[in-house]
Amino acid sequence: MTPRGRKLSLTLTALLLIFLLVLVMLPYGIKWVLQDQLRERGAASATIRDVNFNPFKGTLVIQDLDVRASDGGRLRAQYAFVDIDWMGLFERHINLRNIQLNSAN
Repeated sequence: MTPRGRKLSLTLTALLLIFLLVLVMLPYGIKWVLQDQLRERGAASATIRDVNFNPFKGTLVIQDLDVRASDGGRLRAQYAFVDIDWMGLFERHINLRNIQLNSAN
């Protein structure tokens, strides 16, 4: 392999590894941001057990969402599904096509 081919191969491998790392770490970042934003907007506590994000379909699944308000109100859902329309991001806003809450109270 030529030095140029080896450099290209290493660059592509590094980019692939970075892409995979971002895909693996993104749900953890989303979970942290969601909990932080809920607390910043007035929730006394917000917990989420797990977040699954599919960037290719634009879907977000939140499992065991528990939000408690400072006035004693509470939202719990075992499963929340959010379908995101990516085209809105080009206009600097998020369009949600569908939101489903299962076993919510």
